[in-house]
Amino acid sequence: MKKRLLSTATAVLLSGALMACAPTAERWDTFGTSSIGTGNLKDNESLLVFYRQADSEPAPMNVYVNNHYQASLLPNSISTVVVCANDNQLATLLATPGLAKQAQLPNATYSLPAQQVTYVKVSPNASAQPVLSVIDNAQAESEVKGLPTVKQTLSRVRACK
Repeated sequence: MKKRLLSTATAVLLSGALMACAPTAERWDTFGTSSIGTGNLKDNESLLVFYRQADSEPAPMNVYVNNHYQASLLPNSISTVVVCANDNQLATLLATPGLAKQAQLPNATYSLPAQQVTYVKVSPNASAQPVLSVIDNAQAESEVKGLPTVKQTLSRVRACK
């Protein structure tokens, strides 16, 4: 009985000591930085860079790759993901609170070159719905210069095998 009481008391004291060492406030960063380059890509990989400039639509625009969630792009932000260099289905939807992802995303198929960067601009159309546009690298590099990378969500895009 004394051993059981002693072990319980020790466990309580240790857990209390560990709680005292833990940080008291959680910090969440919405934006971060990342470098855009092909140096770490394998022979069968491609780098996708989704970006969104300032626009009149304040709501996040969700981006999907092969029906897997990548990011919620806020105005003036980018999101990068490494994918297989082949045909990939890309889609975007306006993030609407309370609504689940549509069963059928409005996909467009893009053939992505190996060991290269492909820039995809996300912007609202006349009816404020997001659309995707592949932009040539020279123009896109000047448009993304200085834009932060969104870090507030976790990508569900599957790694290339």
